[in-house]
Amino acid sequence: MGRHQEPLYRHRQLPLWFALMMVAFIGYGVFILLKIDSKQVFWLWNGFTILLAVFFWGLAVEVNQDEVRLSFGIGLIKKTILRELVVDVEQVRNSWWYGWGIRLTPHGWMWNISGLDAVELTYRNGKKFRIGTDEPEMLLGVLKTFL
Repeated sequence: MGRHQEPLYRHRQLPLWFALMMVAFIGYGVFILLKIDSKQVFWLWNGFTILLAVFFWGLAVEVNQDEVRLSFGIGLIKKTILRELVVDVEQVRNSWWYGWGIRLTPHGWMWNISGLDAVELTYRNGKKFRIGTDEPEMLLGVLKTFL
């Protein structure tokens, strides 16, 4: 755990919807500037937009022999799952109403940035965790080497 290992799997999802949302947010910021004529509101809004982009612009998943590492954006929001805690993995499909981001679902916690496909990890204590991915078969295959 303490030493650096080459990842068996590394992938960052960069969803198109997020880029489109950022363009819409910036467009709304320009609308605020033109219609309200308030530079303070404009900079507050665009500051919020930039922070949102920095913290959530993509979801990175990295798997090595000892752990699974997840991180959003630049990596300030992150999670590490130790291999020894995982007893089962399976490919699943999320319901659309679970949404995106970090969510508590009926199946446990989920980290997802786009789409409905996920890989569900079952821990020794019976709790579950879902990793949303646009490469479910590949991630599942790597995680199965854990077990």
